[in-house]
Amino acid sequence: MIRPLVARIDGTLPVENLQLMTTQAQATVALDRLIAVSSGGFAALATFLAAIGLFGMLSYTVMQQRREIGVRIALGATSRDVTRLVVGQGIALAAVGAAFGLAGAFGVTRLLRSLLYGVEPTDPVTLIGIVVVLVLSVLAASWIPARRAAGTPVVDALRGG
Repeated sequence: MIRPLVARIDGTLPVENLQLMTTQAQATVALDRLIAVSSGGFAALATFLAAIGLFGMLSYTVMQQRREIGVRIALGATSRDVTRLVVGQGIALAAVGAAFGLAGAFGVTRLLRSLLYGVEPTDPVTLIGIVVVLVLSVLAASWIPARRAAGTPVVDALRGG
């Protein structure tokens, strides 16, 4: 459609590699888009693996504290108290991790500045959103060990079995 029009205006002009502007624009940002999607996927995978690791660590910690939890229950601690204890341990770990993570994020802002479009590396909404997602994953990862600990029979816990 374009070739005949260009040929009619000036037949000596070469017409090669015709593309729509949207196609050219998409091709221009394709690598950046691939990097962004890959980074997002790896970040989601890292968050998932961190939650699994935290779950395993808290499960192990609860298992090691089984006698202590049994004594607490025998002395009158409710399942809510035990759940709060275990989830509190997870939240404490999340707070320390969030502090180090935010410090690291501020430390690499120069590198991030070249990779972000329309978002500042120190954008408070983004940083708060990330911390909220990580705290929610910590809550999810610590809830199951907390419920297991709260349901521990006192006799079994005191026996150490």
